[in-house]
Amino acid sequence: MSTRTEKPVRRIAVGRMRPIVRRLLIAGWIALWAVICLVALELVSRKLFGSWHAELLNRHMQPYLMTGGYYRIPLAGAREDHVDVGPGGPEDYGYRDEGGTYVFGFDEPVHSIAERADFLLQDRADLLNGAGSNHLRVAVLGASVAYGVGASREDTRWYAILERLLTEELGREVRLIPAAMPGYVSTQERIILELMVLPMRPDAVIVLDGFNDAALPVVFGSRPGDPYDQGLLYEQFYSPVQPLAAWLAQRSKLVRLLLQRWVAESIWKNEQRIQAAPSRFRNYVESVASVYTDNIERMLRRCAQEQVPCLVFLQPSRAMTRRSQGITKGLDPFVVTGYDAIRERVARMQHREAFRDFSTIFDAPGQERWFLDPVHFRDPGQEALARAMYPEVLSLLRGAAEAGSANSGS
Repeated sequence: MSTRTEKPVRRIAVGRMRPIVRRLLIAGWIALWAVICLVALELVSRKLFGSWHAELLNRHMQPYLMTGGYYRIPLAGAREDHVDVGPGGPEDYGYRDEGGTYVFGFDEPVHSIAERADFLLQDRADLLNGAGSNHLRVAVLGASVAYGVGASREDTRWYAILERLLTEELGREVRLIPAAMPGYVSTQERIILELMVLPMRPDAVIVLDGFNDAALPVVFGSRPGDPYDQGLLYEQFYSPVQPLAAWLAQRSKLVRLLLQRWVAESIWKNEQRIQAAPSRFRNYVESVASVYTDNIERMLRRCAQEQVPCLVFLQPSRAMTRRSQGITKGLDPFVVTGYDAIRERVARMQHREAFRDFSTIFDAPGQERWFLDPVHFRDPGQEALARAMYPEVLSLLRGAAEAGSANSGS
């Protein structure tokens, strides 16, 4: 009886195995085709899509406003990796990886936190650090416009043109040293001024900024005064999914594209909520103007305390140029209204005499073509900015020289 029952059971088991094998084979083929399609999509993505903006990959502002990644600044007409911004890694600052964390090895002595500024100053770090003291050293604070992004070559950047004009007029070499980083807002510039510029005792400081404070909080969904990628930093820290997505994005342009669209959709929805509610929009405008003017006022106060001459220039923007030319269609309401609020608040600042409104200096017919995008400008705009700043900075340096002579005489 046991023999009779065993054979049917064995036949039933084999019969049940066949559809399972078929399902496994079908699943295997589906998986194989899925992998082939993903590889094909990845290859197409790499062929069709250029390098993607780095805010998800490089966090050049954290901590101490820097990380170990590189942020490539494209210049008009130049290859994307023409300029490297950022340290090579924690090892560049004396850290070593001990497995659980990075630790500082004390292989070299540390004299000042300002020594961490080399990543900002690029090849001009030695000038700000004091080498070549026969030069007049002017530190430049700001973001990508202050760094000259948009110029076709390094010698056509506005600060390179301005230093040539000043050197020729004063008969003494003047060097403008950008302590600027794409994406910076006035809060970061204030930190840079305090920790990394004033300790080096430059002969003067000029600040060229304003656009990022007015625009980036809505462009990236950040709180006014915070780094532009702060929301993404929070997402990577608090989300269990985002770190994996960011890791994949570093290795796949297809994932980068999908992740970028996901982030952009979230930020766009937030922008629509702000614009649709008058109270939110008013809060936005008041906030960006308050944070900016508070930071600028305190920066000017610190310069005065350290007896370092300083000027602040509200940078040009395409939206303000268009409005000054009578164009109303397509203007960014956040930029235009934010700039207006900034200018109104600056008029009530204690140190308003050190502020220059350059937001509409490109308002003549045809000058809108100088803009490469909403805020960066091509070579003609770089030169025009340098020449507009020239009398202001010349007066600043002459005043500093007179003050220095008076102090040495006394």
